[in-house]
Amino acid sequence: MKLTILGAGRMGGTILRMLVRGGGGVWQAEVCEPEAKGREALAKETGAGVKFVAKVEELGEPEVVLLAVKPAMLQEVAGWLKGRKDSYLLISILAGVTAEKLAAEAGAKARVVRAMPNQALRQNEGVTAICAGPGAKKEDLEIARKIFEAGGYVLEIEEEQMDVVTA
Repeated sequence: MKLTILGAGRMGGTILRMLVRGGGGVWQAEVCEPEAKGREALAKETGAGVKFVAKVEELGEPEVVLLAVKPAMLQEVAGWLKGRKDSYLLISILAGVTAEKLAAEAGAKARVVRAMPNQALRQNEGVTAICAGPGAKKEDLEIARKIFEAGGYVLEIEEEQMDVVTA
């Protein structure tokens, strides 16, 4: 399955490393990280199997998008998200951005799942809360669960509980 990661900072990079180590299934990964230093360090660490780009315009069509940018950068990637030709799963780890807001920004082709991992994910001892958003199917939640179980436990909750989890 093709995974596109938007933002490979602390948490996006952690998730990429988990997947490269073999957790969460088999992925063909593309990563968009605008900072050259971060891109180069992750490319060195993860090997040749991951494609790194600096701009979203350089990415192909995704099946799954992991949105790991800072919440303030959502507007910068919204146009690219809306421009996708096919339906795709959007898994967002953006704190404080509701599934409804994500769906509005990403457009009708996005099936939204929110996820909130904690920092212990780095040591494979994380706890991640996930919830279904607009358009999400049971299979979409299973994909998100598989990704985050590579770094610990996953709890499925209602979105109304997400703010409590992020506190």
